[in-house]
Amino acid sequence: MIKFFRKIRQKMLTENKFSKYLLYAIGEIVLVVIGILIALSVNNFNKARIDRNEEVEILKALQLDFEETKKGVEETIELQQKVVSYCKKLKIILNEKTPSDSIGEYLFQGALSYWRIEPVNGTYDALIGSGKLGILRSEKLKRYLALYSSQIKYGFEDEKYSLDFTLSLTEIASENSAILLPAKYREHQGLKKTFT
Repeated sequence: MIKFFRKIRQKMLTENKFSKYLLYAIGEIVLVVIGILIALSVNNFNKARIDRNEEVEILKALQLDFEETKKGVEETIELQQKVVSYCKKLKIILNEKTPSDSIGEYLFQGALSYWRIEPVNGTYDALIGSGKLGILRSEKLKRYLALYSSQIKYGFEDEKYSLDFTLSLTEIASENSAILLPAKYREHQGLKKTFT
């Protein structure tokens, strides 16, 4: 192909047809520019297709993370509801000042229990860390992801206080935990003292 064009150029120059040669040269430049533009268009199309495929994969992974987080939140709420129930029972026993073999169970399963929500953030963290947030086309989704991130970071402000408080209660209760055991366990371990 190159030899063909070279022969045409040489023939025009030897025949002193400069105007035809100039027209031919402009035509060749136009063809090269059109070829470059077509190549760029194909390249852009391929890049857009790859980006859309990557966006779909990211969205699927985000959905799985959110479903796992939702499942974890639901389980944590259920466990925390049990904690509240045990605390209510413990409060009733303590207010009535009646001895009960269940006080230890209510104390350890209630007041000294704490269940933490563990969000699944792997995809979001990877998305931010890789700098590929721009792949997502939806500005609304980007805003929601930023809101979600801030809620995760700052939404558990009192969690450290709760954990520290539960830990200190557990340390205090562990010193006296034997007397809080149900009677059958106390007898098995040879303990006589009960909670009154």
